[in-house]
Amino acid sequence: MSWTFEDHLSSAANAYRRYRPSYPPALLKFLAENAPNHDIALDIGAGNGQAAAGLAHYFEHVYAIEKSQEQIDQPLPTAGVYFHRAPAEDTGVKDSCADLITVAQALHWFDRPAFYNEAERILVPGGLLAVFTYGQPSIHPAIDALLEEYNEEVIAPYWPEAKHVVDDVYASLQLPFDEVPTPHFRMRTKWTLDEVLGYLETWSASRRYREAHGTFPTDQIRERLTAIWGEETRRVVTWPLTVFVRRKPRK
Repeated sequence: MSWTFEDHLSSAANAYRRYRPSYPPALLKFLAENAPNHDIALDIGAGNGQAAAGLAHYFEHVYAIEKSQEQIDQPLPTAGVYFHRAPAEDTGVKDSCADLITVAQALHWFDRPAFYNEAERILVPGGLLAVFTYGQPSIHPAIDALLEEYNEEVIAPYWPEAKHVVDDVYASLQLPFDEVPTPHFRMRTKWTLDEVLGYLETWSASRRYREAHGTFPTDQIRERLTAIWGEETRRVVTWPLTVFVRRKPRK
C-alpha cells in the first residue's frame, strides 16, 4: 500500500490551537509513571503541542515532532517543549533515545507500517508508545443530536478516507509491542457556544466543505444550536478518550 501525506491541518493552525481540547493530566501522569525514565518524550504528529504541553511537567526534554510548518508557527505557549519539523515516519532523531512516544489524534494520518518501524528505532528498550483518539463530544442530549446531524449529514461527504479509522476508535489497527493495561480516561472542559462552533470548524471535513462552498458549514446549524444552548454561558463538554499503550520489549 502506498501512502502520501495529506495536510488537513495547516489551513486552520490558529483555530486548532484555540479550539482543540487538552489531554487529562491523569493520563500524562500515568504515562510518566510507566515510562522507564523521564529523560526524553516525543510527541509525534504534535500539531500545536496539545499533548506535548502536558508532558513537559514530567519529562526533562519534550520534543514535538510535526510535519506542518503552519502548526509549528502557532505553538501553545509552553516552556520546555521543543518543536521539530519532520514527518512521523522519518523524524531524524537518534536511535534508542525516547522513553515515551505519544501520538495524539494523529495516527490515522500516518503511513503506519513506516511509523511503527520508526518507533522501534527511536524507543529505548522498555520505552512506551501511547496512542490516543477521541470522537464526538457530548454536551446535552439535544445538542449531541444536532452535532451528530452536522457530522452525518452536513459535512459527511467531505471527510477524508482516514475518518473510518477514527470512527472505529482505532480498533482495527495492529499496534506493535506489548500491551500495557491502561485505565479509562476522558477529556472534559467548559466551553462557550462560540468555542464549540470554533471546534467544529477545526474538523477537516468542515474545512473542506468551506473550501468547496465558500461558506462555513456551521452556519447550517448555528441558529438551532443557539436556541438549544439557551442562557448558559458555558457548558461542560466531554469526550470519551481511547488510549492504547504498548511497551517495547526489554532486551
